[in-house]
Amino acid sequence: SRSLRLTRNQLEMVGCWAVISFCIHMHFVCKVVTVNAADKYTWVSLTDSELKQWYSPTDLCALENTDIKEFPQFIRANNCSKYSHGSKRLHCGVGMGSNNHACYAPFGAARPSYKRGVQGYTNFDSKPLLEFLTQLYETNTTLVIIGDSTSRQKLQALECELLREDKRVKVRGHLWGTLPCNTTLKVYLPPDKQRLTVIQSISMGPNSATCLKGGKGASAPASGAFENAQFIVDQLTASNRSVFIVANIGLWYNDLDLFNEVVPPVLQWLLEVARQPHRSNVVTWHETFSQHWINPTGSGYFSKGYADLQERQPAFKLPHLVDAFDYQVPTCCRHVTNTSYLADWRNDVIHTHLHKMDRNGLISVLPMAAITRPVADMHTCNPLYSHDCTHYCFWPLMWQPFWHQLQQKMHEKYPVSKK
Repeated sequence: SRSLRLTRNQLEMVGCWAVISFCIHMHFVCKVVTVNAADKYTWVSLTDSELKQWYSPTDLCALENTDIKEFPQFIRANNCSKYSHGSKRLHCGVGMGSNNHACYAPFGAARPSYKRGVQGYTNFDSKPLLEFLTQLYETNTTLVIIGDSTSRQKLQALECELLREDKRVKVRGHLWGTLPCNTTLKVYLPPDKQRLTVIQSISMGPNSATCLKGGKGASAPASGAFENAQFIVDQLTASNRSVFIVANIGLWYNDLDLFNEVVPPVLQWLLEVARQPHRSNVVTWHETFSQHWINPTGSGYFSKGYADLQERQPAFKLPHLVDAFDYQVPTCCRHVTNTSYLADWRNDVIHTHLHKMDRNGLISVLPMAAITRPVADMHTCNPLYSHDCTHYCFWPLMWQPFWHQLQQKMHEKYPVSKK
């Protein structure tokens, strides 16, 4: 028999009798877990005093710009020269985007989430990431980020968060080097920068099969998706270190059946890492971030046919005719309207397999889908330059629950810091 796990939102969307019929037909043991992560994470507007804490004067100026054609670095340098003194620097500020594109204007008008944060995670004085990395250093533990193209954004966000928490932090390494294989970052912690903690970021997916020289490649389990990651983790634990893993492979896969084949061996390997004797390993799986593409199901998943059709519409050909407030949503991206079971199959498949394979809860799931679902306005999408409803603009508030979750998991492992 197999187990089916549904959130309360999914149960309400599908209906109890539909779920029962589905379970009987598919030979599932129906154990419905009514945990509604969306209820736990509510986006709220920041106060004026909070905005002034989270954003620099240049950022606050840029947020008021409604020019859809101007590049963000020129908005900062020219329109906000009173504060920027002509600097085009985007790093960690309003306008910083994703892997290949900046976050294009308009900002505050089209992207109200710049001025919002998740309730309970808007305290500017909190330092979750610095505390987390300090505890990694004190416990001889290496942070290992394993995943897809969003790993680059995690590394970017990590550096920006550390600089927000303490400008004395130094981060060295190739932030963009995760793809196609792996990269290493070195973080020098204050106050004296003598404390060094190392972060490994490793790609895990179909393109990773050729990364390990002398490996089995596509003949390895999961078609080689995690062979290189397994090799690096084995090296770390063999050198008398523990690992704190943050894993995800969602966006590499666009086929449900293939994803269903790959997930069990990946999770089995991660469970073996979590059970490894004589090591204090922590293994987490972060949900795939919500996408906000227009598609026939309302799930937000990418659909090439619908994306191509959307790009032929007048709003994309003549975007200057679109009101600034509608420019991002619904012109470029759309809100998720369907949260029924398997609409978001990249996350639902993970929950289902973990419910079956991980009875002891060794792998903690970080609910990033629920956190990012309400922020369709924050993608780098712009009809003039980039149609992207997958990757997000950088703004520090989105990442606060994520850093706090990591800190919490480390505190659960080590209630009292080792020194």
